[in-house]
Amino acid sequence: MEYKFCMKTQSSSAEDTWPAGSYCIYKKGDCPSGFVSGSIRWDDENSRNGNRAGGTLPDGTYDHNTVIFFCCRSDGVTSQAISLPRGDFFYVALTLRQLSAGFATGQDTFIHWDDEDDDNENTCGGVLPDGRYHVDTRIQFCCRGDGVTSFGISLPTFNTFYLFALSSTCQEVDGMAVTPEWFRWDNENYDNVDLQSEEHPYEGIQSGGENVRLTLCFYVPQ
Repeated sequence: MEYKFCMKTQSSSAEDTWPAGSYCIYKKGDCPSGFVSGSIRWDDENSRNGNRAGGTLPDGTYDHNTVIFFCCRSDGVTSQAISLPRGDFFYVALTLRQLSAGFATGQDTFIHWDDEDDDNENTCGGVLPDGRYHVDTRIQFCCRGDGVTSFGISLPTFNTFYLFALSSTCQEVDGMAVTPEWFRWDNENYDNVDLQSEEHPYEGIQSGGENVRLTLCFYVPQ
């Protein structure tokens, strides 16, 4: 549900406070107050690597291998919490036991990709989303699909952030301009075991397998 979003927080008003709970967002600049950082590096296909990307993208590296940074929250409560609204979007699961009502996750929402077999150099560190981080990578996502993308939802508007798209259309957020971005990474070519749940961030594993492409929605204050 990669995708990961971060923002600076300078006050405690509802407009710039992220909801309480256990989840991760793609990092863009400083993490919000109450979030801690982590990172994942996955080793992409060595032969005729086909990694591509379009947009400013979250903090990380997008060349022949991929490095992604996250901001993760796991406090459970906050005095200035706001409710996660109805809508069509994904974020990344941190602790599946503490999801907000209305979100689907667990074994129903994941992407598993087959990383490079030869001299695999996968690494990870810090606080990470629920998943598996060994010679292959699997990330669990939280999905909400009970709204209409054209109806704006309320989330903090203090700084930029990312959400994953549920479809080809990004969810509107009140007070924010949104731009779709994307990145595509090239997985192991031989005996590939890429796998995803029926419901997953758009686009997911591409036709024919061996590659994953995800649409990220980049939000900027209006």
